[in-house]
Amino acid sequence: MAFGLGMHRDLGPNSRSMMPDFDKREYRKCWWAVLQAEAFISLEFGRPCMIRYEDYDQPPLVETDFNSYSGSADFSIQQDFCAIMSDLSEIALRIAALHSPRNMHENLPNVAADLAAVEWRLPVGHDIWSCQIRIYYSFLKLTTYRARNSPEASMICAESASTILTTLETMAARDLIRKCQLYFSTALYAAAIQFAQEVRSALQAGSKIRAVSARAQLERTLHPAQLLANYWPNAKALYKLCISLSNRCLNMIHGIAAEASSVPTNAINDLTWRDIMGGSGWPEFDVNFDAGEWMNIS
Repeated sequence: MAFGLGMHRDLGPNSRSMMPDFDKREYRKCWWAVLQAEAFISLEFGRPCMIRYEDYDQPPLVETDFNSYSGSADFSIQQDFCAIMSDLSEIALRIAALHSPRNMHENLPNVAADLAAVEWRLPVGHDIWSCQIRIYYSFLKLTTYRARNSPEASMICAESASTILTTLETMAARDLIRKCQLYFSTALYAAAIQFAQEVRSALQAGSKIRAVSARAQLERTLHPAQLLANYWPNAKALYKLCISLSNRCLNMIHGIAAEASSVPTNAINDLTWRDIMGGSGWPEFDVNFDAGEWMNIS
């Protein structure tokens, strides 16, 4: 619909559009809201994004885009939040392209440079807007580097996961979890997987103390996951998954699931739906169930 309405096109002074300036600003804000939703939902479900970086030329949001109809500044809008989120949404598109099977134009150095440019602008406060931006940013960094096999990538992923966890803990302490958006469950899930991977890597390297520390961080994900489950149904499965991962890591550390000196590489990744459901039993179905009778609505 946004494409059909032309929201993706630049309607600036160089265009031939006769649209009033206020409507142009509204179009631009609507476009970036659509782009943000699509980009992060794409990362949420791990599916290709319906918007490509080369499909639009709508410029980023600027301060004047938030002016009211009369032209005066509208201070009821979190302008910095919206501007930074528009940049992060665009980076999210490029990260999706970076991991696409036939990526031909995106490369890690360019994406990393854009992430670094945004980091200078990250807020340091503990309000809901600042916390949200830090989680979004850390999630994008973790998504960018988690498939890279290098010491630098491991360090960046560990730092990003810790930021996601500590920020959610701050939000929990300030009763801000209820204001979290859908994508926060995915960010916490990514952090939990990262901590579990750190446990495995530490045991493979023979460092039990590092493994214990990483497992402690994994254990801390349970509280924010449980709080998120009060507002987002998908977080209930996340909470059970965190419990399962934590128990597996504890067994690995104590040598119950495997010897610490030879931890199998699939000790964390080999999860089943029963693990995700936290060991809950499957419902018993009637073996004599008649599908035809069930479909009979006469």
